Amino acid sequence: MDEIDLRLCLKLFDNSRVVYRKLADEVDLSVNAVHSRIKALIDKGIIGGFQANISSTALNGSLRLLIHGQSTSDSLEDIKEELSSDENTFRMVSTSDHYLYIHGLLKDISEMGKYIETIPDKTGINDLNLFIPDVRKGNVSKSFTFTKTDYQIIRSLHNDSRKSFSDVADELKLSTKTIRRRVNNLEREGGIDYTIKWYPVYSDDFIGILHGETTACNRGKVLSRIKKDHFPHVFDMEKASNHPNEVIFNVWATNLRKLQELERYFIEHEYFKFIKIKMFYDIEYFETWRNQLIKTKG
Repeated sequence: MDEIDLRLCLKLFDNSRVVYRKLADEVDLSVNAVHSRIKALIDKGIIGGFQANISSTALNGSLRLLIHGQSTSDSLEDIKEELSSDENTFRMVSTSDHYLYIHGLLKDISEMGKYIETIPDKTGINDLNLFIPDVRKGNVSKSFTFTKTDYQIIRSLHNDSRKSFSDVADELKLSTKTIRRRVNNLEREGGIDYTIKWYPVYSDDFIGILHGETTACNRGKVLSRIKKDHFPHVFDMEKASNHPNEVIFNVWATNLRKLQELERYFIEHEYFKFIKIKMFYDIEYFETWRNQLIKTKG
């Protein structure tokens, strides 16, 4: 990937239904050029699919968390098999030195203790670290409720979020006007998320996860400054709600020298008390109770 490819992936990761004209304007290319680049990313397996889901902010009481640590297991495939049957795990990233990042989505906080207890047996992470991302405020109104049609639409778009309204209408035997109105309402109320299955490991680039502890009291200012100076080489920043200064974000570089420059920059500017960079090795996505909810309600 070059920088333009990465920017396209990040835009689609945030909204996989964004129109190509808007993407073209964002990266200053023609629509045809953007279409060709995205097709190439799909052909290489870097983009593994366009998805729609019930927004996590619309799942009242749900909790997103990240468990990370070094695994003692010799088989990544065994770990994947174990996690594939876990309805609370939606993604696993494996990195250098058998280090794993397990992304969970729980129905509510009462399930956290039980979920954490199962992770060592499933993954071989005996000395685990818990990272609870700051809650992102959604725009879901208190009065909003999903209709059966809403669930059916999300199910129809689930594995192809770029499907046309007319195709959804044909599938559900409804009018295109009705589908457009319901989707517009879902988007306005924050009831639906669009994203991609992203596999950066299929590129020839260096993708890493950096986690560390900031020296400043205001993590927000530190991260804003870093993003301003280094985006898209630095992206997807998250702060922990359970640790005052802990942050995790992704770094991208086309060569090892650039990655070393980034690490040296963070150290020289004394942004962090410590930093660790783990290089991407593999990534796997799993279906959760949220997927089952779409199937059942839809």
